Amino acid sequence: MSRALATTIDHSSEAALSIHRLKLLMKDTEAVNIYRNLPSHNKCYICTEGRKENNREKNRYNDILPYDETRVKLKSQRLDYINASYVDMNISKSEIINRYICAQGPLANTAAEFWQMIWEQKCLDIVMLTSLVENGVNKCYKYWPDENKQMQFKNLQVHYCSETVEEHYFFRNIILTDSKETRVIHHFQYKKWPDHGVPDDDNGFYNFVKFVGMSRYTPAYPTLVHCSAGVGRTGCFVAIETALDKLRYSEKVDIIAIIKEMRDQRGLLVQNPVQFRFICKTIISAFESNGKSVK
Repeated sequence: MSRALATTIDHSSEAALSIHRLKLLMKDTEAVNIYRNLPSHNKCYICTEGRKENNREKNRYNDILPYDETRVKLKSQRLDYINASYVDMNISKSEIINRYICAQGPLANTAAEFWQMIWEQKCLDIVMLTSLVENGVNKCYKYWPDENKQMQFKNLQVHYCSETVEEHYFFRNIILTDSKETRVIHHFQYKKWPDHGVPDDDNGFYNFVKFVGMSRYTPAYPTLVHCSAGVGRTGCFVAIETALDKLRYSEKVDIIAIIKEMRDQRGLLVQNPVQFRFICKTIISAFESNGKSVK
């Protein structure tokens, strides 16, 4: 489903005026101060399952856990825990609800559960926003096979299909099968985003987000988005795509409200002020590059 911006936006529309306000806020750093004061978590929710002794080894980071209320539960085994959360973002002026599963990058001991979740939730699109190793530190287990190889995870087979290499990202087709059914999974990996930092080229990431939007199968099933922890870079992707869809429907873009809505479903999404500034810069640049500069 294409997520390209609408061809025209009235400069007096809610969308255009909200971008104008965002530009003013960014000039005097007020927006960053507001971001810093946002609650990092939904205080009404708890993370009991992630803290259980038998689930601790399934978490990449002990302090980044899914809420019990929004966590994804594995269906076909007794132990149903995986570090992943449902995050739904509403585009109020349309019938669109952007459905995501925000997850940590799988560990070697959770890769089977990772693919099980993808199969059970019918995720046909995976967005990966981390390298496997960064600065000598393992950030994600390589959960897909090399060319002409396959991997077995319990009852699921993962086959290499194809890979396209672009300047800023890889686009892969991965074949996932069980004994009765075969699915082709789109795998989008952005390759130029440093941990805790931001890309040097916001336009490159904007084009990546557009490509994902134009290439994904259907909004009926959730898009799985992960980085290493599943909160920083993952949150940036969700926030930017949500904002772009709001622009597309000439809807007010309130980045602070978007982040709050996200954090109500998974804590810490958009992890630091540098990432917050990058989101704002990307949205403003995307708006202006489409010929809709707010004067």
